[in-house]
Amino acid sequence: MMNVTMRSEYWEKNWDKLVEEKEDIQLVSGWGNRKFQEMLFAINDTSKKLDLKCQDTLLDIGCGAGIFEIAFTHWVKEIDAVDFSSEMVKLAKKQTISYSNVNIQRANIKALPYKNEYFDKLLVNGVIQYLDSMDEVKKAIQELNRVLKNDGILCLSLIPDAEKRDDFLNGFYSLGLRENQIRDRIEKNSNIIWFSKETILDLLDTSGFISYTIEKPCIEFLNKYFFDVVVTK
Repeated sequence: MMNVTMRSEYWEKNWDKLVEEKEDIQLVSGWGNRKFQEMLFAINDTSKKLDLKCQDTLLDIGCGAGIFEIAFTHWVKEIDAVDFSSEMVKLAKKQTISYSNVNIQRANIKALPYKNEYFDKLLVNGVIQYLDSMDEVKKAIQELNRVLKNDGILCLSLIPDAEKRDDFLNGFYSLGLRENQIRDRIEKNSNIIWFSKETILDLLDTSGFISYTIEKPCIEFLNKYFFDVVVTK
């Protein structure tokens, strides 16, 4: 097993390597072999959870190859996007170069390069589980509170559900994979942070957020093992 204190460094190298090996931005962004309809459902679902409006400023943290930026560029006033992987940032910039209202840079969720209360909406899609510790998760959530406007909306998407962890990991044995592939996938997914809903809500509460709802991702497979939290400041 990898040293969990190096979790973020491990995943940064993993994402950099993924960009080098894969040409399809769908694969690079972690969408795998999802059907086109599923991607549309997920994009629409996210827009509803964020209640996107044409005058909004949106920050997408963990933007990957820029799929949400491509989808939302005409829906909002401004999109800023960050990713921890320098190679992902390069790819996302290339994919969105023609969109004048999209700004992408490399940054860490624990120290965002933006002013206090700057954004109307925040999207954090499959990010906090890759941090090194619960202390870092707490710092990240406090930073999200700092850059979000009063009455703004935060969507924390695809949080791994601790109650479903064993079911998820054991599921790799039923996929017909080779033994080394099973070991590799179990190792990777064992070394993310799996959250209980109570833990997330406690962190949000102590970080100053006032209202939150637990929701399911719209894709059937994902809503078995992950959950979303929609938060109002």
